[in-house]
Amino acid sequence: MARGWHPTWQDNNNGSGPNSGPPRRKRSFSGGYIFVLGLAVVVVLFMAAVGVIAAQTPSSRATAPDNSPTPAESPVPVKAMVEAAMKNPKKVVINADKAALAALEKKFKPFHDAWIRENRDGQKKYDALRRILAELRKGS
Repeated sequence: MARGWHPTWQDNNNGSGPNSGPPRRKRSFSGGYIFVLGLAVVVVLFMAAVGVIAAQTPSSRATAPDNSPTPAESPVPVKAMVEAAMKNPKKVVINADKAALAALEKKFKPFHDAWIRENRDGQKKYDALRRILAELRKGS
């Protein structure tokens, strides 16, 4: 008979036998399980993003009332802001001549008309803004 330890010998079942070594590790999750779990997380994140986007998109069925003040009712003191900018040496205020303003008005008229059509009380707000601009230009 052979002396010493042989691989076919039985150990004493306490995990300390010559052939047993440390207990076997638990099996890790399979690759398929991790893939499915990752896919589920991606789907949940996608659905959350879609929900956020849908919540921020205005519904075409119901329009919210437009309670914003018109430029004539605006609480911002525009004239005081322009005067303060003119007094500030770090700011440059440029006054365009009438010909340049007329050319710019003609160039941007299609954009102004589209804005008027797309906004509630667009013409009223546009006219109020034109009055404010005329008042500011008259003062300079």
